[in-house]
Parts: sequence; structure tokens; C-alpha cells
Amino acid sequence: MSTGRGRLAGAPLWISAILLAVSCGGGDASVPTPIATAAMQTVPLPASLVTMAEEVARLRGLPAPQGVMFAFVPRASVPGLLEELLSDEDRAHFDQTTNLYRLLGHFRADEDYLSVYRELGSASAAGFYSPRTKTLWAVQESSDPPKLDELTRETRSTLAHELVHATQDATFGLQRLGESGDLDGSLAATCLVEGDAVVHQGVYEAKYLGAPQRATGGVQLAVYTTDIPPSLNREFFFPYTTCADWVRSIRESGGTAAIDALFREPPTATAAVLHPERGLPLRPQAVSLPDLASGLGNGWRRESGGQFGEFQLRNYLQLRLPGLRAATASAGWDGDHYEVYGRDGDHVAVFRMVFSDDGKAEDFRAAQDELLRAMGAVTSSSAGLAVAERPDGTTTARAAGAGREVLFAIANRPALARQAMTLLAGG
Repeated sequence: MSTGRGRLAGAPLWISAILLAVSCGGGDASVPTPIATAAMQTVPLPASLVTMAEEVARLRGLPAPQGVMFAFVPRASVPGLLEELLSDEDRAHFDQTTNLYRLLGHFRADEDYLSVYRELGSASAAGFYSPRTKTLWAVQESSDPPKLDELTRETRSTLAHELVHATQDATFGLQRLGESGDLDGSLAATCLVEGDAVVHQGVYEAKYLGAPQRATGGVQLAVYTTDIPPSLNREFFFPYTTCADWVRSIRESGGTAAIDALFREPPTATAAVLHPERGLPLRPQAVSLPDLASGLGNGWRRESGGQFGEFQLRNYLQLRLPGLRAATASAGWDGDHYEVYGRDGDHVAVFRMVFSDDGKAEDFRAAQDELLRAMGAVTSSSAGLAVAERPDGTTTARAAGAGREVLFAIANRPALARQAMTLLAGG
């Protein structure tokens, strides 16, 4: 896990070195343990870990990082550390993502992104690296830190993963990689950062820990955290599985130099990971939307927006559809743009999706209809719109018609979804 604009979809931590993905429980992760002096307990990287950093960097083909700070942190203190590392910008981002994810159906009204972030980070992280402070934390299960000359193989493997992050940061600067400003670009950057760390964690294990390289490249994945929505678990694990396979294939064909080239020009779309046959760089079609804030009325403001991306589209369909159906129906993604607006508890998200051909777009429309019916939505058609109202009132309104482009809005009230679509039609 490395800190600074990495993801989940927008979290300030690069969630890395996932540890056994333990089930949540045995404590309330929403009540942080105070550790106001956590940052002050760090020390310069001990000599034995400096040696490990040099070994990791040599395997990665980059200069070893300098000036890295280090500390052990007890598992019980992880929630407090996460709180300490959150900025006001991070909290605002969590709120904005919560609003979008509730509209999509990832969250119930009583669920939110910050709670998921705390739960996942607290229960599933074995280590953290912060590009902002150049600090590496290793999570320990007991209150007493282990002796550096008696570290378990699992702890050494975790440290190798985090030292890959420190090595990446020293050469390429990780903070800039998480600042794309939209869901798809952020997740694509995380794919590169975490996929690289997983792969070279596995290379380190094979060379120095006498362990065969696993399919997950050194990251041990057991079960998803049980108290987290399945779609968020899919988002959380994507960089450590699919993305690691993607980076591994790049390393096998072009060596670490090919990975370095991606750090210099990072992928901007998860479609590049999901469809390596499309080649690099993959450039999605540019898509735009008009500003609807003034048309929606006084007090409305734009909260977030950007590129939604193929992974997010697939994950949305998979809320109720089988994985293969969701993957097939999103595979024709060729570009998009989304915007989210809010006012006094009301929210509406508008989407313009472009697919590779008319047939792929029609397949998505059919899959979205299947999804909404599975959510219990009541469907109707009027004024050129296909409207689906879910039991909680959340409503999807989609422009009727054919073609490569799919235009739809999701709002927490039926009239608001229709209003947004009317404005889009006029724009």
C-alpha cells in the first residue's frame, strides 16, 4: 500500500502488498486508534533494509532509493495512521465518489467510500509507502515490533513490495501518477504501479526467499473482505491480479525498459490493460459533455467528472450480471465522459459512452436493461427516453435510438433524470 493519490478508485493510498485479504471483523475500523505521533516514530531505513532496497532496485533495473524512512505499525493502529494521512482533498474526493457510487448502485444509502477505504486498508494491508513523506510502514500483528534479523518470509516479501514502490518513486515520482483527476486514468495508473510492484515482489521472492513465483506474483490473495460490497472488492483487487498479469507480459516481451517507458507515458485507460491486443499507447476517443449546472437550476454545482472507463463500466454491469456477460457487453468501449452534479442532497450523473461499432453499443444497451431489471427497476418509455426507476427512486433515463453512442443519466429522483436528459438533448 503506498500513500499519495493511488486507488481504490480515488483513495490516497496505493493499496499494495495485500496481505492474505483477511475477513473484516474483530474491531470497529470506523473508530480510529489515535496515533498522533506515528510520523515521528519513523527512522532512516535500517542497514539491513538498505541492502534489501539495493537488491530490489537491482532486480527492477533502477537506482536504489535514497532517504527512505521506516517504521513498524501495529495492525490496531492502522486505522489511526490512515486517518492521519488523509487530507481535506482526500475527504472531499471520498464524498464525491460516494455520491456517484450510490447512483450507480455500488453503495446503499448507509454505505460510503470512506468507510470502505478504512475497512480495506485496516484489514487487508500489510504495508504502506508514502511518496509524500518517503516513508515505508510495515504492518505487524502484535504490539511489539519484530527484530530486523528475525523477519518472517511474509514480512520480507511485503517489504520487497514496498521497496519497489520506493524505487519507482525515486525515479519516476509516484505522486504525479495518481493525479489524472478521473476514475479511469487513476485506476490505469494504479494498475501500472501495483502491477509492477507485484511482479517484482515475486521476482525478489524467487531469488532471495527461495519461493516459486505464484500466479499472483508474490501477493497472497485468500478471500475478499466480507463486509465490503463485491464491486468494491473487484476494484480493490484488480491492480494485483489482472494488472499484474499485464505488467508481467510486458516485462517478458520488453524487459524492465518497457515498463520504464510506461512510467514515462502512463496508460490513460483501463482498456489498455483489459485488451493488450489493442497495443500501446491506447488512445480512447475524445468525448465531451455540455455543462448542465446552470440548466439544472440555482445552487447546482459540478462535483466530479472525467473518463469512466471500461473497467468501471464492466464493474457497473456486474452489479447484477454474470462476469462474462458484463465483460462482453463492455468490451466495445472506445471512449466516454461523465459528469456528476449535486445540490442539497440531490445528485445526477450524466454519461456519454462511445463504442467501437453499432452492434457493441446495442449489446451494452441490452445489458444495461438486464441490469436494471435485475435491480427491480420499473421500466417505461416516453419522449424518446427509456426510463428505469429502481425501488429506492434512483432512476436511469437513456436516450432511445441506435448508433455507436449511448447517452444516459442516473439521478436519485425520476424527474431529475428526465430533466438532465432533456438538457443534454438540447446541448
